[in-house]
Amino acid sequence: MTEQTLIESQIKALTIFNANNTMMSTAECATFLKVSVGTVKNRITKNTIIGVFQDGKYHIPKLQFIDKLVASFLSSDNNISVLSEEERIEQGVKAYLKKTMFPQA
Repeated sequence: MTEQTLIESQIKALTIFNANNTMMSTAECATFLKVSVGTVKNRITKNTIIGVFQDGKYHIPKLQFIDKLVASFLSSDNNISVLSEEERIEQGVKAYLKKTMFPQA
């Protein structure tokens, strides 16, 4: 296992851990998926998105989108692909921490 593979595996584990207890609103889910709130509600109705209706609103487990979370982290959206391995790791960890620890920033 290369260092990069090991670090990517660790980041995936951290992403899973973070997503495990996180619930999104329909608005947060819509922003995350880059669709409208109506689309999110339709997908919940069609059971393509898991959502629990409680206290007058939907609670959507973030864990169901783990593949998208990990893929977005490892994608070129973070400009990781054009950097050296060390720079990729450093920038990737910073991006991960920013997304998970400071989501409103």
